[in-house]
Amino acid sequence: MKVKVRDLEQEIKTTLTVFLDSDVPRGNWREIAAQHDLNSDEIAHIATGYPGKYSFFQTLLDHQNLQNYTVGELINDLIVINRPDVINMLTNHLNNGSSMWNLRGQSNRIGQSNRIGQSKHRNNFVPYSRYPVPH
Repeated sequence: MKVKVRDLEQEIKTTLTVFLDSDVPRGNWREIAAQHDLNSDEIAHIATGYPGKYSFFQTLLDHQNLQNYTVGELINDLIVINRPDVINMLTNHLNNGSSMWNLRGQSNRIGQSNRIGQSKHRNNFVPYSRYPVPH
């Protein structure tokens, strides 16, 4: 089952924004955007073009390049941008079936896969990881 990030409950996406809407220069929503081939103008538009709408990360999810963005792809991107803290938080909640992390209309337990650490958008590869990847 491929679960789209867009289909996660709003509370989950809000928690992800707390981690990813940071102004630190690395490991934030901008690096995820770059992984999905958004150019600097598109990234700047997300950063400045939607004042008060909602988070940068959630605005990024509305971009055409991320319409079918899955939780597995998000975890792979988090590996590439070196955010094990976010991976731990997300996988712990998904694999434990916490009620906060239930998916709308879907099982609250996510299957695991050995496919991990390879971004289809860049030639980055992590040969080993302890993080399970939902698919």
